[in-house]
Amino acid sequence: MKRKYRILAACALGGSISFFTQRLIEAARKRGIELEIDIMTIDQVHHADLSSYDLILVAPQVQFHIDAIKERAKNVPIVPIDRLTYALADGEGALEKLVLPVLKKE
Repeated sequence: MKRKYRILAACALGGSISFFTQRLIEAARKRGIELEIDIMTIDQVHHADLSSYDLILVAPQVQFHIDAIKERAKNVPIVPIDRLTYALADGEGALEKLVLPVLKKE
């Protein structure tokens, strides 16, 4: 598994996901994994080049956009964030359940 990953975090307005992503970055850092996470609103995601990301995380409130994101993301894995992990800003849980299973496949 490589040491640095680029992740896109998609949210409705970008505010609520910033605390979540900070906790995720901290959890990864404790394990020697470097994450670079860009936060975008769902409108920005629909117009962005998604090809440079290793993973796209989608906040609960915009998960109804996942099919549209899949069309644009090509081969980039898309992972919905479950409501409890998101609400608790559970960085450790997100790393274990959402991020590492996908990144280990690379």
